[in-house]
Amino acid sequence: MLHIRCGDDIIRKIMNARLPGRAITWAEPLCDGPVTDPVLAHILDKRLDFITHRYGLKPKFVRKGLEKQDKVLKTADRHEEIVLWIEADLYDQMIMVYLVNQLKEICPAETEISVVCRYVQKGFGSLEPKQLVQMFENRHKLTDSDIDLLKKAWLAYTSTTPETLSKFLEEETFPELFKHLKSGLERHLEDIFWTTDGLSKTERFVLECVDKGTVSPLDIYKEWAEHEGSAWLPDALFFAYIFEMISASTPLLSSNNATKAEELKLSFTEEGKNILAGNLNRKDIWKDAERYRGGLKIADDTGIKLFWNPETRKIVENQ
Repeated sequence: MLHIRCGDDIIRKIMNARLPGRAITWAEPLCDGPVTDPVLAHILDKRLDFITHRYGLKPKFVRKGLEKQDKVLKTADRHEEIVLWIEADLYDQMIMVYLVNQLKEICPAETEISVVCRYVQKGFGSLEPKQLVQMFENRHKLTDSDIDLLKKAWLAYTSTTPETLSKFLEEETFPELFKHLKSGLERHLEDIFWTTDGLSKTERFVLECVDKGTVSPLDIYKEWAEHEGSAWLPDALFFAYIFEMISASTPLLSSNNATKAEELKLSFTEEGKNILAGNLNRKDIWKDAERYRGGLKIADDTGIKLFWNPETRKIVENQ
């Protein structure tokens, strides 16, 4: 048996719980940045460039990590059952979608794939080994229809055609097990720039927090996680939105020179203040590089290409 987790938070606890088999980590922010091909190997350099710049990591370190985890994943065919430990946020959910697609290619047809998919307020890492044992015993073994849905989800998510993912969400029936996947993908679309002001939903929430006096990124994340319910993104991915607004060619926020995260304070730039007030649209000041949502290129250095219309809940072309 092989246990796969989207991080290392419970790897040791799985071992301490004496669950059968071994446990490994497979972690990549597939919910963020370009995923323009169903085969990740085809876009490895694009993903590498995105991750290193977005999260301030060294390319050599990122490449080594990505290659190592894929090498380990290819040994999955030695196991009779693979168990995925998945939380509700889209980071975990998209890793689940990708891994199930990969495992069906790597493993023999008779290999069982199971999922432990739960929303835990403070995450799996807050649980004791005995609680993990209970969750393991209640794991869901994926059916053919489950796997078929996840195959369609991956193709829809990586599609470069704007209508594909929306159509998939409208037409498919999602069982209870995948309710977080559906809500996460719907929320994913809402982080395409809005027709109203050129901001994504997350960016607007950050600016509104600063406007009411919540200027610490840590405090903003706490409010946001409460507001989103299932903590749509982990903290590191959320903070990347904030730092992008600070480092943009036309910044919407500025910050003090604090060296500790808890001392960091945000403030408006003139442009950030005007956009939130409705006096400016972000599309009129966009001069930044490419921006993707899954398979969709929503902006490049010539401007914003795709928008989210909150009234029709549809993606529309350049306004």
